[in-house]
Amino acid sequence: MSSYLRDTQLLEEPMKLYFAALLALAAPSAADVLDVRGPSPDYQQISDAVTAAVDGDLIRVWPGNYAGFSINDKTLTVIRALSTGTVQVNGACLIENLSPGRHVEMTGISASGKTDYGLHVRNSQGSVRVREGQFWGANDDTGTWDMPWAGVRVDTCKDVELVFCTAAGGSCNGWYGGYGENGVSAYNSTLSLFNSTFSGTGGSTGWDAGDSGGDGGHGVSINTGCLVFISGCTLVGGDGSDADPSGSAWGGYGSGGNGGWGIKGMGKALVQDVTFDPGQGGSSPDSSLNGNNGQNATHAQYLPGKKRILRSSALLDDSELLTLRFVGVPGDRVYLITAAEPGLRFHPVRGPFLVASPPSPMSAAWRYMGQIDQSGVLTVTLPAPQLNPLGHTTLHFQGAFMKGKNYFGSSSWSAILDTAW
Repeated sequence: MSSYLRDTQLLEEPMKLYFAALLALAAPSAADVLDVRGPSPDYQQISDAVTAAVDGDLIRVWPGNYAGFSINDKTLTVIRALSTGTVQVNGACLIENLSPGRHVEMTGISASGKTDYGLHVRNSQGSVRVREGQFWGANDDTGTWDMPWAGVRVDTCKDVELVFCTAAGGSCNGWYGGYGENGVSAYNSTLSLFNSTFSGTGGSTGWDAGDSGGDGGHGVSINTGCLVFISGCTLVGGDGSDADPSGSAWGGYGSGGNGGWGIKGMGKALVQDVTFDPGQGGSSPDSSLNGNNGQNATHAQYLPGKKRILRSSALLDDSELLTLRFVGVPGDRVYLITAAEPGLRFHPVRGPFLVASPPSPMSAAWRYMGQIDQSGVLTVTLPAPQLNPLGHTTLHFQGAFMKGKNYFGSSSWSAILDTAW
């Protein structure tokens, strides 16, 4: 059958089949909903809720300031309870040791590492999804030999996605000619980064006469063994700092620090519709020792096409409308893929434009949503699936945008609760 005939059939498919698929996927979880603060709190700290939680629990967090927490090999959804206000973690968010099939979704949680990364994901074969978070690495300690920390670090992970996030390295305040830090540092991992801003920080000028300036951090640092798909992001390199303007006791001058890159490292980056802002090299009184300006990327493959983004309601009850906002190119025909688990990720074997999962028995057939007009945006509202009393579920979505080729956008997810919650 030709692709044209398949598309035509999908266009004509009654929407009632789509609703039936949602209901089938939205089997209510037998697990619990744990409230951190709010009108009827179960816990006062996220860490306590995580310790008590079992696989499948949803942790609903009200705005406020919280201590750091760690999730170790549990399937959990951690989500901001309100659309307004900030959930600020003063410490690291650590997600680690997820077994295959386990997954963590975190929405609306921000963290500033006190002595660590803002977000650290490590040693995980499961899936991690992070949305609408801001992460800052710890600063170095003024006047010491400590170094700042990256905003996000990912070590030896199979499937990590950040969407609508901001991450920046910590400030280099006092180290002697110290380096700035990276927005994201990744090692031996596969990541998908969508519609986010990642910034390296500037280097520090040495304190002694004739000292060199420090290099700026990179927006994203990807080391050997990494594969990163980046779409619709802004990647900022930190500026190299200037050398000390006074000469050393032996009459020489230090070097200016090098500017940070948008993407730096030996890993492979697949880049689509990305804005680069590399850092400037620092100066030296001896112009031959000026630092080099940063560049856009090393080892990057630039993919054609514009970003395609899907954003769904983050948290709603089953009496409300589910809102899906597709951002693409005018003329795109938009289809929705729905699943009951994450796994909608970049899969290089299946083509450079594809961010998708292998076939899954839990995945619904594609459903036609409409065509994007000149605004570049298509907004669709659907009734949320009705759940059993005290049920809850998390639905995972991805948009397929068709215009000559198939372009897959960022994945999104919606936590849906029975109204009794």
